[in-house]
Amino acid sequence: MDNNRDLVLLQKIREGDDRALEELMTAYKGVVSSLMRDYFLKGADKEDLFEEGWIGLYKAVLSYDADSNVTFYTYACSCIRNKLFDAIKKYNAASHNTLSESVDITQNSEIEDHGPSMEEKTMERQIVDSVIQGLNKELSELEQQILRLYLDGESYGEIAAQVGKAEKFVDNTLQKIKRKIKVLSKGWLE
Repeated sequence: MDNNRDLVLLQKIREGDDRALEELMTAYKGVVSSLMRDYFLKGADKEDLFEEGWIGLYKAVLSYDADSNVTFYTYACSCIRNKLFDAIKKYNAASHNTLSESVDITQNSEIEDHGPSMEEKTMERQIVDSVIQGLNKELSELEQQILRLYLDGESYGEIAAQVGKAEKFVDNTLQKIKRKIKVLSKGWLE
């Protein structure tokens, strides 16, 4: 991957350029596909894991610090792996399975996750707001609110309490949002 190209695209994305976001996502399609192959989610198909990988990449776009000593590629891989692993943990917790049934089969995790600073969180919020504005035609106000809370790392229970709905409603809404994102990103899976 070309870090200079990635940095240019990230700057354009932060300025609200939707085409730059599409270009970056397309460039990383193979990375997401490759990383998701290292994971197994019992009872799920590859598209479920692929969507989780996209969410991890999207979080990387939102939180990457160009001043860090880490390339965007390295950071993105870490975010994608973390999101995939989190999805597996949530699935296993929900189905009362043990984590040992679904783990990273490569056991090669050299990248540390650096939590975002206050400045990064502010920038992340601005980018999330910008991207969600681009999805306004597709997402209702409630869906937008639930997506923002989810991307902020809130649990289903926390989101449910904040929007005054049941956890199952939150889960169903997030699945609906993922389907909408899948339709919008049609062609990336091919």
